[in-house]
Amino acid sequence: MSLDQRTLNPHRYEPAHVDDVDSELPGSASTKYTRHSHYSRSEWLYETATLILSVALLVGISCIFYKMEDQPLKNWPAPISLTATVSILTTFCSAALMHSISQCIGQLKWLYFQSGYHKLSHLETFDEASRGPWGSILLLTTVKWNLATIGAVITILRLSFAPLAQQVIDFYDSRMAIDDHSVTFGYSQTFHRDFGSQPFTVPGKYSCARSLRLHAANMSVTMQKMSHRIPKCNRPFSRVSTASAVPQGSPAQGSASGPTTTYPSGSRPAAATTGPYDPATCSIITPGGVVLSTRYRMTSYGTSYVINVTSDLPTGLEPMAESFPGLAKFAVYRSTPDSNFTPTLINITECSLSLTAYKYTQASASGSTGFDFNTTSEVDFGVKDPWNSGHGGAGIAAATLTTNKTTVNGIDLPPLTIGRAELAALRIFLTSDPIIAEIVSGQVKNTTGSHGLAPLMDGTVDIAQRFTRMARLMTDRVRNGPNALVAQGQRIELVTRVRIQWSYLIGPVAVEVMALFFAVLTVIRNCGGRGVPLWKTSALAVLACRYERRLGLLQGGIKDIKDMQRVAEKAEVRLQ
Repeated sequence: MSLDQRTLNPHRYEPAHVDDVDSELPGSASTKYTRHSHYSRSEWLYETATLILSVALLVGISCIFYKMEDQPLKNWPAPISLTATVSILTTFCSAALMHSISQCIGQLKWLYFQSGYHKLSHLETFDEASRGPWGSILLLTTVKWNLATIGAVITILRLSFAPLAQQVIDFYDSRMAIDDHSVTFGYSQTFHRDFGSQPFTVPGKYSCARSLRLHAANMSVTMQKMSHRIPKCNRPFSRVSTASAVPQGSPAQGSASGPTTTYPSGSRPAAATTGPYDPATCSIITPGGVVLSTRYRMTSYGTSYVINVTSDLPTGLEPMAESFPGLAKFAVYRSTPDSNFTPTLINITECSLSLTAYKYTQASASGSTGFDFNTTSEVDFGVKDPWNSGHGGAGIAAATLTTNKTTVNGIDLPPLTIGRAELAALRIFLTSDPIIAEIVSGQVKNTTGSHGLAPLMDGTVDIAQRFTRMARLMTDRVRNGPNALVAQGQRIELVTRVRIQWSYLIGPVAVEVMALFFAVLTVIRNCGGRGVPLWKTSALAVLACRYERRLGLLQGGIKDIKDMQRVAEKAEVRLQ
């Protein structure tokens, strides 16, 4: 061929390129991929481990809930708070759970494409679903439901795992009794002092030597021990009319001149013949046998206050009177003399003081306001007089009265003891001048009434309330006296307790069970043969695949995931 011919034929012919086309057509035998031991790192080892870890963490959280249920929050031993600890554990549990779920979704992606022709975009949808809730929502709405759908639902429900687990814990305030050595309550089973060799000879000397102030403040024992009885008071008491120059039916007046005469309550003697300005006296006997004597002289003077006491307590070793455990009876006369010293507004109150035992339950105190008891009931010993003569030695100073240890109506009663000398001194004091007194208004010099009980009972005060207070003070003295015992108390504090709302734990448990079920099904689906690679969410597997557009195939260039990882370790690449 000449040059001109070449010029006229500008086209050059080159050898044709021949493309090697895989003769494998759709539907032919699947490619064989290398599989390893089930618990190999290239298989399901890590997924199994993280799934077991998530179950262990959930069990640990449940154990914490069980241990702290109805417990004070301060009993939590860890330096990190209870809520923070639960939050940390649920975060780790949720993360471990999602590692297994994401790997299972990633593996189901390859099963999905191996089962038939699907949109290539679904490859990215599966990949997004293995990473979080948004991709899971896309998988549920754009891809036909399959086994991976369960994994997508679990991924979405996982968002409620931590909030529900923390919602299980609730806090509430309650009162809690705490042992406190500074909280004590005094009580006594004995009212008897050991005075050694001090004799009991003259009552007056004995009363001074034995400290009458102690006996004035001690009469009872509490807390199922010897205790005061609230005074029984009858108020007002009926007035008594006697012979006098004033009209009949007027307030009680004295009799005619001469010695004082005692009349039964309500009686009326014959009229006297004395004049209206002559001095007169009146003796009144209360139902309890206490005698009250008053004085009156028109325009000169009139009795405004009288208190008298009677007691059957012996001053020696004589037998106790039938009235025991009655200790004393008090009678108080009060009136308001008018301008002529005629008594008006007469009021007579009688009170009795006795020895008894009381049962107090649920003692409590708030600040310095003193003790309060939920219930107070008098103990029934089962007999009229439970007191027996004790054996303390010779002489009244050592003699005692005791009760037997017994159980009555389900109440265990300890033996109680009271000294005979204490009872004798008590009688001496109660019948002494500080207690018995008279106040006369008018032109009379009062020799009594300025001391003892008189200033506390005069006027319009509530006598029953005053005697009740006196009995309580005597009880308090016994509680803190030489025979006092100490009962250990408890301090009531407002504490924060933990309430476990188990119903909220149903959600996390359900998510965990679903995850276990989903993982087991995924493993079973992948154990059928070697026609599906175990690539899970590996990005290297996607890079190793070759997309055959004409045939609509994804072909994996590497059959063994370990080979793929070894190549990736050695290869250095750059994006172009």
